[in-house]
Amino acid sequence: MQIMTNNRAQGSFGTSRPPFQEGDTVWTGAVIAEIPDLSTLRAELRIEEIDRGRTSAGQEVRIKVDAVPDARLDGVIEWLSPIATLVFSRIPPEKNFPAHASIEKIDSRLRPGMSCTVEVVVERVRD
Repeated sequence: MQIMTNNRAQGSFGTSRPPFQEGDTVWTGAVIAEIPDLSTLRAELRIEEIDRGRTSAGQEVRIKVDAVPDARLDGVIEWLSPIATLVFSRIPPEKNFPAHASIEKIDSRLRPGMSCTVEVVVERVRD
């Protein structure tokens, strides 16, 4: 469960607003907590511009979660953005395409927000 930020609370100058806590006044429609559904998880990934032409929705992926190195997870790309996003962490900025991959068999040790590495299967060679 994640406690959300109380946007009506006063924070100190230069700091973020505090999360909801016991005794706070809430208003109708306020989201005070999020409880994730762990029965379905997905990996969020970025496809580099050079690989975009060989990648499409429906392709198989292999997922390796950093915190659970012994787990081998398989999945499928469910969504691949048709529009590139710019990443300004490098000069010149690089372009990549956001994507989501579903995870076929959920490992009970997985949690939202964990880091992972995703390999997209673009071709199979028989034998």
